[in-house]
Amino acid sequence: MKKILLLCALSFCLAGVVQAQISVGAKGGLNVAKLGGPDVVSDNTTGWHAGLYAKFKLLGLGLQPELLYSQVGGENFNNSGTDIDLSYITAPILLVFSPIPGGFVDFQLGPQFGYLVGDQENLGLTNLEDNFRNGEVSGVVGVQANLRGINAGVRYVHGFTAANSEADFKNRLFQFYVGFRLFGN
Repeated sequence: MKKILLLCALSFCLAGVVQAQISVGAKGGLNVAKLGGPDVVSDNTTGWHAGLYAKFKLLGLGLQPELLYSQVGGENFNNSGTDIDLSYITAPILLVFSPIPGGFVDFQLGPQFGYLVGDQENLGLTNLEDNFRNGEVSGVVGVQANLRGINAGVRYVHGFTAANSEADFKNRLFQFYVGFRLFGN
């Protein structure tokens, strides 16, 4: 009897693996970003992001790692007239939940890890440009609609670590994007 139960459990697990949906795609879109912190204010700035994603789904749950180039920053930093533009390579690792059968809508939640690859500012603040941190950790929450290989979504990214070692400000942004599946289910 134990062997039969074990065989049934193993068959159930293998059937789930076989039915797992795997897809790979490309995406890109608009960033609306600002820098914020306890004593820091900035106006919104726009940038863009683009990159690749993979999605692994099984029974309404999934994992979606991504690799993106993303432009963020803020305008009129602390009312000084200084504009700060930052460029990151980001790697969100998102848990995906699809409550509607067929996967028409995905809810996304997870961490994002970023590596600074470029910074510019309209100089007005001294020593600020030399103090940007290379790494950043953020949290991501979003929603995405999927239709026949095309997806579109919006997400909010909230920086947990300070972008600069001299001033405690963090990246905060909304991402609006469109993507398409290159291959897979």
